[in-house]
Amino acid sequence: MSSIASPSSPSKARTPTSTSEDEDRIMAGQNRSIGRMVHLYNSTDRDTTIVGLILTNGVTHTNLYNMVEIILVVTCEFTLRDGDDRTIPKDKAQLQPGKYFVYSV
Repeated sequence: MSSIASPSSPSKARTPTSTSEDEDRIMAGQNRSIGRMVHLYNSTDRDTTIVGLILTNGVTHTNLYNMVEIILVVTCEFTLRDGDDRTIPKDKAQLQPGKYFVYSV
């Protein structure tokens, strides 16, 4: 019968002494929006991205509205507008890559 040391055992615990280059690349503070094709902004701060989305087939305008309700604390009605200031309807149209801005009504 073999003995297996408990991972919580202080004598057997191992603490990493350094990070690899791969770990350094994924650490906080890095621009994590790279590769995302949809970017969401507050209409009053058009320079700060709230969230980015990697767009996949089947994501609709309605899906984006639903995601906003999950990501943000929504206390009033809101609309989404694209980078050309066009209101995005809450429908089943395919979401296009770009910048979207949240406007409270």
